[in-house]
Amino acid sequence: MPAYYYNGLPMVAPFTFRSNQDTWFVEKRDKSVDAGKAAAQRWEIDFSVMTDTNEVDTFLSHTVGFTDTFSDFTFPQFPNVYKAWLDHPDRALNSVGNTMDLNGVGVAGATALSVTSVNETFIPKGYFIKFEGANKIYVTTSDTYVSTPGGTSTLNIFPGLVAQVPNGYSVRTRESVRGRMRVDQNNVQGITFDDGVISGINSITLIEDL
Repeated sequence: MPAYYYNGLPMVAPFTFRSNQDTWFVEKRDKSVDAGKAAAQRWEIDFSVMTDTNEVDTFLSHTVGFTDTFSDFTFPQFPNVYKAWLDHPDRALNSVGNTMDLNGVGVAGATALSVTSVNETFIPKGYFIKFEGANKIYVTTSDTYVSTPGGTSTLNIFPGLVAQVPNGYSVRTRESVRGRMRVDQNNVQGITFDDGVISGINSITLIEDL
């Protein structure tokens, strides 16, 4: 698993990923249940960091200025998903500048998108992605493999597109999957010391800025 950094500090596993999406269940008089969910969704992540030099800056950004603090960093991938990508023979083609492109307009709400690539390209199930020109992060719900140069495949994602994505726009992978996150308003931070030595900053909770 690669190393991930938050404000220049190494992020420490375990990471907790949450999908925050309003759902509801209504029990009727005949005891049947109607279930539903809102279209709006955001990602939330919990983690800790290691620090030895700039703990004061991190502490102040999470106390004094936390309401105005946004973080832009490479979004972590699940270890097994990253390994699936790493083990695939065509993973070397999944570079920042050479990935899949939309093969047609991605309409708002769509969860299945046609994609193409000039080379054989693979994105595994459970991989966090973004689209060119947009901040929203999505996760793939199945393996996507363009097996021949110039071929097409179907990219299945969650949640559905929050806005239209133009034809030809790229699917962002690897270091291009950068999360624009806001510090949780309930997440005022402290610093843990052990015998006068900093042992870590308490758990950090970030929420996706939509």
